[in-house]
Amino acid sequence: MRFHRDNLLIPRWLDRTRPKRLSSALPDSAEPSLPAVMQPGIAVRWYALLLWLLLSVLAVVGANMLSLSLQGHSQTFSIGVRADRHLLHGFFSQEEDASGTRYRWTKGESTISINGFATLSHPLLILNIGGIPPDVTPPRPVDMRTDEHAWMTLPVKAEPRRYYMLMPPDVLADGQLELGLRSDTAPTASDRRSIGIRLDSVAITWPMNELVLPTWPVLLVQWLIVLTVLGMAWRLEYHWTGWLIAGIATVVLLAVLTAANLFIASAWHSSLLVASSALLLLIWAVYPRLSHLLPGQPAQALRQWRWLLLLTIAVLGIRLLGSLYPVFDSHDWYIHEERLMKLQWGSLLLYDKPAEFSKRLAIVPPAFYLLVSPLSLLTANTVVVMQGFYAFLDGCSVLFLALLVRYLGGSQRAAVLAALILAFLPIQYTALWWGFGPQVVGQALTLLLALFVIQPRLRPLLLWAAATVLFTLIMLIHVGTALLAGFWLSGTLALSWFFHRRTHQHWHGWFIVIVVTALITIVLLYSEVITMHVRGLAGNERLAWTAEDYGRIWWTLGSLNVSFAPIGTLLAVVSLIALTLFTPLPQRWLLIAWVGTALLFFAVDLALGLQIRYAYFVVPLVCAGLGWLLDRMISRHWTGWLLCIGIIGLIAFAGLSLWFYGVVPGDKPSLRPLTH
Repeated sequence: MRFHRDNLLIPRWLDRTRPKRLSSALPDSAEPSLPAVMQPGIAVRWYALLLWLLLSVLAVVGANMLSLSLQGHSQTFSIGVRADRHLLHGFFSQEEDASGTRYRWTKGESTISINGFATLSHPLLILNIGGIPPDVTPPRPVDMRTDEHAWMTLPVKAEPRRYYMLMPPDVLADGQLELGLRSDTAPTASDRRSIGIRLDSVAITWPMNELVLPTWPVLLVQWLIVLTVLGMAWRLEYHWTGWLIAGIATVVLLAVLTAANLFIASAWHSSLLVASSALLLLIWAVYPRLSHLLPGQPAQALRQWRWLLLLTIAVLGIRLLGSLYPVFDSHDWYIHEERLMKLQWGSLLLYDKPAEFSKRLAIVPPAFYLLVSPLSLLTANTVVVMQGFYAFLDGCSVLFLALLVRYLGGSQRAAVLAALILAFLPIQYTALWWGFGPQVVGQALTLLLALFVIQPRLRPLLLWAAATVLFTLIMLIHVGTALLAGFWLSGTLALSWFFHRRTHQHWHGWFIVIVVTALITIVLLYSEVITMHVRGLAGNERLAWTAEDYGRIWWTLGSLNVSFAPIGTLLAVVSLIALTLFTPLPQRWLLIAWVGTALLFFAVDLALGLQIRYAYFVVPLVCAGLGWLLDRMISRHWTGWLLCIGIIGLIAFAGLSLWFYGVVPGDKPSLRPLTH
């Protein structure tokens, strides 16, 4: 079928490419005499809209049916994965045997909760049981129930084996199942716990000729996600082919994700629907008002915004798909969950023993947990809320960097290239995997603050108030981020005042921002923090200079190379120098202060061994400089495109591979890039 914007199959109010006609320009005699709903063609176009909605429903159903048929007729859930606690109840903690197989021991009453599975009429249950305690006489009977109904008694042998059981008909007709396991428990000579049976995995299969579909709530959530994606494309005024491609890609992606793991599809899609709805509301509210934030005419600026927002949405999708994956928990999730719980119980002073201060008692800034706390009302799973929150801001930092490059004088292509490099750099995904949420949020807010600082003038008082609130949040979100951002902003102000006090008229405004923020943060938090941290530094065992420090220095220099992988330290330094030279004055002082702050704490790291993560702090400027260099090469010769594709392709392969293998199989990335 050949489509055209005047085709009745495209509702006229959905066609954003049509010129808008001002009703005020029409004479009174030209006004229609009939109500709008009775005009010729209006009813046909509403029917066309309903037809497209129906086609989208059929596409979602058909894609899921095809994906499940290609996937096979079995679904397996491994016990002992990081977040299996969301499905298991009444089990002991995860363990691993000598062969690397992960498992859990059951207690007296254990339950496996399955929600949002496929609708099956004749399911077959497979339990992979690793045996019973060695001191127990086999077989050990296990009473099994489905939901609230007694089902059967399973005699479990001593040796590992798989047990195949045909489940009652239609027990999974609604996709919901609560499988209960009840057995005797007793301690053993090698284990004082009262353990039942060892469970390695659970699988559900069905006949090959059975038509399988996810439950209707899962299909409904998928359809709503597709509608939110189409809403974003329509709001950004893409051509109808653009939102058609976006809709098809979303349908296919959701169907593949569902077939990959039916055990977690319901929870995964629900989280994605919340995130996509929030993003749609944000784009709907801010998009038309963004034209004045980029150079050029409003129409040209909006075209730039469409590309930048498209890139940002894609980056957010990559980060949120992993961060909201139900069986993925970042490394430090339990630390953040404990701190959030303490905060919600009324404790604004959070204490911990960070490595940066010799494991001595220190106060943790609470701003990150204050920001997350209202969002925790959305679900009982606070881990997903926290991971989604800082992954969302990490994705937005790509947009902030692109805007910063434009304000520094870079072209639109240089801004896009810098954003792509930051989007795929492995150190960004390493921070997400390890769960350094406060520092990730602090980095994004620092980039946003840089957009305020680089403005030639901030006229409305409201913008100064917003800058003060933003800087206060940065100072209260993470100790390392507060030190880096504080030194950077103070250095920028000092350089601007010393060299451009006449042309840089609003330096006194930033001086007031720094003073007000310092007073607020000292009164609220740092009056006690300063004393405790200085005491920690005074007792730092690494302050004494020894021969071993030479090895530590070489290790730190090597770590810098890992931090900027896969481009390396040399190219990172060249990128920083190029960015500083290409940027005109007075914007150059912002970069000099930024790089100077990183060099200052690099020297502190070499001398004292303190971890402030200055390499992570300077990564956005490295990406900006490299994007600027690649843009210059492309402008000079067509071979620059080959070099650009090669470098960004290498970075994307390294970053996406790290993210995929860290989220799905659970491979642990090295922390070395973030140790300085």
